[in-house]
Amino acid sequence: MIRLFCFPSAGGDAAVFRDWQAGLPSAIEVCPVELPGTGRRLPEPPSFDTVLGLCHTLAADLLPCCDRPFSFFGHNIGALIAFELARHLRREQGLLPDGLFVAAQRAPRLRFSGRLSYVYCPEPPLACPILAFGGMEDKEVPFDQLEPWRDETSAAFRLHQLPGGRCFLHTARPLLFGILTHELRVLTAQGHPMQVR
Repeated sequence: MIRLFCFPSAGGDAAVFRDWQAGLPSAIEVCPVELPGTGRRLPEPPSFDTVLGLCHTLAADLLPCCDRPFSFFGHNIGALIAFELARHLRREQGLLPDGLFVAAQRAPRLRFSGRLSYVYCPEPPLACPILAFGGMEDKEVPFDQLEPWRDETSAAFRLHQLPGGRCFLHTARPLLFGILTHELRVLTAQGHPMQVR
């Protein structure tokens, strides 16, 4: 069993991932992450002043659930959150996800122009595989802005382009689920260690 923590876009609702469990094998436990100020956590003050600040909050929430193999999937801003949370867990807990799946988001070292405050700080590459997803018709995040995710890992990197634009989570869902299932099986078979220290 591997836990797949799924991070929505900023301002998005984790409900976008709630039906994923039905489309993925039972060996993959889908864990949608509700961000403060959204969905069921709407009464909480949003923690979007900085991505790094949000990671402190999320790390405390998720750490008890990192007691078995786990991976992160993030869509759009959620990809940056997943990336920085992986780096935070490495620094603070000596933990890494088995894999980092990033979707519809340019590589973090590229200039960021969104409303959510994000400043990239160089750190050593993550020792877990990174798998990037993009929409073939996504003009905001084209192939050449996804490819530099390669620099953020010292392990394997793969880039999958799916039919459609930024909404390929919905329009190419069967293909996305097929790729996720295959990639998570590969990670499980490799037995990538969670502990890095």
